Amino acid sequence: MRRTFVLVTLIVALVGASLLIVAMNDQSKSSESVHTPSQTAEAWFAALNAHDLTAAQHYFARSDEKQMEWSSWPPRFTHLKCSSVWHLRQSAEVRCTFDTIDDPASGMSHTNYWSIDLARSTPGPWLITSYGQP
Repeated sequence: MRRTFVLVTLIVALVGASLLIVAMNDQSKSSESVHTPSQTAEAWFAALNAHDLTAAQHYFARSDEKQMEWSSWPPRFTHLKCSSVWHLRQSAEVRCTFDTIDDPASGMSHTNYWSIDLARSTPGPWLITSYGQP
C-alpha cells in the first residue's frame, strides 16, 4: 500500500512539473513575439535590409501588407535608431532615423527618417499599419 502511495505521489509530481514547464515555455514564446513598438520597427528594418519580403510582411497588419508592394528594394538602412514618439495601449508611433538615402530609383531622395504607425490587439504583437514621411 505504501509503495502505491509513493508511486502515485511521484506520478502526480512528474505530471505537475511537466505541465508547469509547458506553461512556462508557452508564456516565454508569447512574450518573445510581443515586442515593443520600437523593437517591432527595428525588426522590420532588419527584414528590409535582408530583402526578406515574407519576414517584412510579418510585421504588418494583414490589411496593410500591400504597402510592401515595392518595385525595388531600397538600399540598406544604416545607423538605424528607432524611438517611440507616443505609445498608447493599442496604438503607437515610432520614428526611425538612418543615414540619408539618396536613391531616386527606389523612390527615396534625401530621406533619413520614417515615421511608423503601429496597432496592437492585446495580447498580440505590435503590427505596422503605415510608414513614411508626413
